[in-house]
Amino acid sequence: MTCAPDRTHGRAGAAIAVMLGIFVIVTTEILPIGPLASDGFSFTVSNGTAGLR
Repeated sequence: MTCAPDRTHGRAGAAIAVMLGIFVIVTTEILPIGPLASDGFSFTVSNGTAGLR
């Protein structure tokens, strides 16, 4: 008697890979916005010049 292969590990791994990829993409897009205002203030430039327009 043959048993069907267990595919739950592959699906769980794929789901984790997708979640990790989305987390990395969103974090790298959103994270730099926070320090822009303080960096712009440090260099005495406006928010628009610093990139917060």
